[in-house]
Amino acid sequence: MEDLRTLLPRKDSRMVLLRQTSKLEHWTTGERFALDNHVVALNDHSIFELLIDDTFGFSYGIRIALCEDSLIPSGDKIWLIGMRREC
Repeated sequence: MEDLRTLLPRKDSRMVLLRQTSKLEHWTTGERFALDNHVVALNDHSIFELLIDDTFGFSYGIRIALCEDSLIPSGDKIWLIGMRREC
């Protein structure tokens, strides 16, 4: 949460980002979108990147790295690794 507060100091911005991230509940491995957010598989296809371009500008250009827990059934647990904002 400290990284999130540093990246987005405004509470409204953090809430928009968390709402966008919750769209991962509707995503399954191999799909290119989590509802309206683009998901890209990185080099080894075990780490993915969620690209958020919120139209209100609160969280434009945010990239969130994530991976799935391979020890439990697919789609049950997603781990957020980190995030950054595009300049």
